[in-house]
Amino acid sequence: GYEFASVTLTESWSGTIDYAYDQGGGDLAIALTNISIQALDETAQGTPHSWLDLYGLVTGGDYEAADLLDSDGDGKLNWEEYRDGTDPTGVGVAAPIPFTLVEGTNGDPDTLTFSPPNTAWHIEASTDDTVWGVVPHMTFVVNADGTITASVEALPALNAGGTYRVIETQKNRKLVIFLTEGQSNMEGASSNASSNVYGMEDHPLPNMLQLSRARPRDFYDVGAENELIRAFQPLQTTFYDNSVAEAQYKSNSYTALDFYFARAYAADHPDEDVLILKNAVGGTGFRNNNWNDGDVLDLNVTPFLQTALAQVSGEYTTIEFGGILWHQGEADASASEVYGANLVALVSRHRGYVEAEIANSSAPFICGTMVSRWIEERSLNYEVDAVHRDIANLVPNADFVDLSDLDQEGWSLTNHFLVDEYKTIGARYYQKWLEVQGITGKGTPRAWLDAYGLVVDGDYAAADVLDSDGDGKLNWEESQYGTNPAGHLPTEPSVLNLQVGNPSSDDSLTFMPPNTAWVLKVSADLSQWDDVSEALFTINADGSVTVNAEHNGALSKRFYKLVETGW
Repeated sequence: GYEFASVTLTESWSGTIDYAYDQGGGDLAIALTNISIQALDETAQGTPHSWLDLYGLVTGGDYEAADLLDSDGDGKLNWEEYRDGTDPTGVGVAAPIPFTLVEGTNGDPDTLTFSPPNTAWHIEASTDDTVWGVVPHMTFVVNADGTITASVEALPALNAGGTYRVIETQKNRKLVIFLTEGQSNMEGASSNASSNVYGMEDHPLPNMLQLSRARPRDFYDVGAENELIRAFQPLQTTFYDNSVAEAQYKSNSYTALDFYFARAYAADHPDEDVLILKNAVGGTGFRNNNWNDGDVLDLNVTPFLQTALAQVSGEYTTIEFGGILWHQGEADASASEVYGANLVALVSRHRGYVEAEIANSSAPFICGTMVSRWIEERSLNYEVDAVHRDIANLVPNADFVDLSDLDQEGWSLTNHFLVDEYKTIGARYYQKWLEVQGITGKGTPRAWLDAYGLVVDGDYAAADVLDSDGDGKLNWEESQYGTNPAGHLPTEPSVLNLQVGNPSSDDSLTFMPPNTAWVLKVSADLSQWDDVSEALFTINADGSVTVNAEHNGALSKRFYKLVETGW
């Protein structure tokens, strides 16, 4: 057999590697000569200076200051972007892949030629280098040298000038599924509006998916049926024989609130994929036998979930159900006296359908109010509207979104919102979902932010991304680390108050933690201190930490103190 040896060179090095292979004896000799190893210039957090220079983040030669900035405002400091392999000038994306651009003329597509990564990739565009969206209508060919030339159809959003970037698609290990249901306002029925400007924020982020229902949508999902596809607008809705809807899909005149809900979620959760299962058809209600137990739309939920789960089998480490988004009621005004009972029964059934496939029977249920003028013109609509507004008292873990201020009229009918209003509605549904969950977009418990007095004028999102104690950690990061956003521990830690357990039970300690890493130490005599090696801790609603330290029978008296170790 053969015996191998290895030499590892770290940091930056230079030198010569010589090798000789003796064909007779089969020996391989390696000689390394003229070797010099130089330490990389890096910050205290381990970020190479060259990486910070690459993205133009350094001002006045202050690499440490640049390392602690959140240059793209995505809630991650630059050193964390380096650690995670993401772009500090964009939200949670990998470093762009270099490409050569040839701009099309006379309506011809733009072409981008690049060397592809060995994983999935996509192309994004932006008009301001801040808001990016994935481009639709893209085709590509593989050239003889292995490079790829992609053709991108001219986008109206880029007519005033814009830029592209080629990105390696991040492989996320968590999938969150939302079921979006109702009639036309959830399906996405609206005329266009002069106030609407279709920009890159109307294109999906790369971690947005939908279940295709075989609606023809021109180039980007021809023939796709019961498949997971990227969530380009208009989102494909429930299969239904509806020639009017078919024509509107083909003309791309549909847009819907669940797209903008998903985009807000995807922006806050770049390390997760969000999947929309759309089960919505215009004009449907309980009264006309579409949403009752056993009706066609009621029975869609289970096969939709089963199809999606089969598509993603083995692709994700974690799959969760995020909740049900509902907008409906216009069709039931003439049967408003039973609307509340029907809706409550539907929520219970659909949560049960979800529970049978994904264990989450208490996922949030969010509904929205109808167009205000539609309510005003038909007195019975007030009863339906009252059900929506009272949903939190009728259904556990539920709430409504107030849309009464959005009363523009775009159609001859008065029950549809305008296309640009759907953008606002989707964002409001997302904020209400966070509120029902009791968290911010970063997952920080609202009660935790309240406990430290960090929230001003009810703006939890703003409080979440502040660095309240100036230690280089944003408040949401302090929450994740279980540290104190209000300041450090004293230099000389004091002995903690504790509830000493019985000889056969654990000791329990509750305290406010520091805003850096900490270790719990134990002593019998206040002179010799040892780390507590066996301990479990929980973070309480008020931000304090409770530690259960395993009892050490060798210590007749036990004293504890907390020592701040820094990051």
